[in-house]
Amino acid sequence: MANLVVDKNYYDRNIFKIEGPLSKSFVSTEEVSRGQVLAYDRDTGQVVKYVKGDSTKGIAFSVAMEDAKAGSKVLVATPGTVLNKNLLTGVILIKDFGVIEDLFKSGILLEEVKGYGT
Repeated sequence: MANLVVDKNYYDRNIFKIEGPLSKSFVSTEEVSRGQVLAYDRDTGQVVKYVKGDSTKGIAFSVAMEDAKAGSKVLVATPGTVLNKNLLTGVILIKDFGVIEDLFKSGILLEEVKGYGT
């Protein structure tokens, strides 16, 4: 009998954005790097780095799709984007499950992408 299951989780390179729509620009108050989990500060109306447990920075909003300097525009993932969870920065997903939930509510899905030999 033939094996009908095909493992689709193996890629030969690092993949950050698996699929999804184009990103949207926001101004970041801090320097961010690609993969940084971001929060939306309702007090200032700006995008900031996610900080676990912080009342204004503790709800994950999106993920930076590129590096950006403080005060400049940063492309962030939009709803419908699927990202490689292994390349996120600023969180430890096995300790901070709320990030997964918050990003899911924002329409951003996280997948585990394994490379060859891992």
